[in-house]
Amino acid sequence: MAKQKHADEFLRGIAREALGFLFRYINVSKIKCILITGSLANGEGTVIKYDSTVVASDFDFVIYLNFPYYLKSRNLFQQLSQQISTILVDRKINTHVVFLPTIEIFHRIIPSKNSAIYDYEFTTASKCIFGKTPSLNKFARPTKKDALELTFTVISDLVFSDLKNFSKIEKSYIYAKRALTLLNSILIFHGFFVETYQKRIEIARKCSVESKIPLTPDEIKILEAFTEYKLSGSLHRLLGTLSFNSITDLVHFQRRFLTHLAIKILHYELKNLLNAGEVKSNTNLFLNMIHEFPILLRKYLEYLKTGLFSRILGVILYFIWSFLKDKERMELFATFIFYKQSPKVVLNTLITLILVYGENISIGKILKKVFPWINLNNTPAIYKLFSLWQVAEQSLKL
Repeated sequence: MAKQKHADEFLRGIAREALGFLFRYINVSKIKCILITGSLANGEGTVIKYDSTVVASDFDFVIYLNFPYYLKSRNLFQQLSQQISTILVDRKINTHVVFLPTIEIFHRIIPSKNSAIYDYEFTTASKCIFGKTPSLNKFARPTKKDALELTFTVISDLVFSDLKNFSKIEKSYIYAKRALTLLNSILIFHGFFVETYQKRIEIARKCSVESKIPLTPDEIKILEAFTEYKLSGSLHRLLGTLSFNSITDLVHFQRRFLTHLAIKILHYELKNLLNAGEVKSNTNLFLNMIHEFPILLRKYLEYLKTGLFSRILGVILYFIWSFLKDKERMELFATFIFYKQSPKVVLNTLITLILVYGENISIGKILKKVFPWINLNNTPAIYKLFSLWQVAEQSLKL
């Protein structure tokens, strides 16, 4: 599969512009490190040109800051993150800037609670472009729980992402990319740690033939087409491979395929992780999957109860956010007081219910039942849920 030679150079130019914008507002002396992640870091950047439309692959910045500076200016960082995302979206580039505090004392006295996938991805699929490379566990390998978290990330995109203002080409690329994230998830779940899209599809093809992963030959062919699309940037080729004459029809198909694949892989990973009965690799009993989710999610909540140490730390952080009058983090970390699960586990369960059962549930009622201390204040429940999810993503992973 041919890679685009010009794509990485184009994207590096955009990255330099983004950093120039950020440096105008941030005290550079307080920055410990800036990592760039995504396909650009691995030399697999994508630029799609179709008629007069240009769509480029996303990349993310992870900016580690001095802890006191982070606390003092966290509202500014949130605004900057939103501003740079808006600026680049106008140029058809999806990017996220994540600001994180560097808490050396925690790293010294507290065993790392971060998902191994972060250390792994930052070690193998990121580049330090400013400051000193953080000390990462180069021997870390993602676990089955990490693979499951990747799947939940795709589900959150399906639930929260509003693509109404996106072009059809942008939607097509986003859906293809998310499907390939699910492919990576199932490979990690089975112990395959692969950095590039090209290698992933090669391994998946072999594993599918040997019935080691829950993907049918037809699903593999579609994922092969998405991989070619990601690497070549050719929408014409994707339309031809999947036998579509209309981009509209292609996008509708991609959305349905992604939703089906997300539900299928989540069901497979939950059932295997929780030892909830045998799962045949190529089962396609979709209705049975739907019916089993309530039981699986209850077992998931029970399985991932937060340990006593993490729960105590979560309660301490709740009072810290209370002192700092950070309402959103107070609302989120209150789960450590009322539940034995971390906020992320509770949110994962909620978004799965929304994706699987959609119109048959009331998001507001579920949100108030799970988080009774939250005041929606006429805020649509889905927006509040999304806000909590964003806070959970940028908070300490406990």
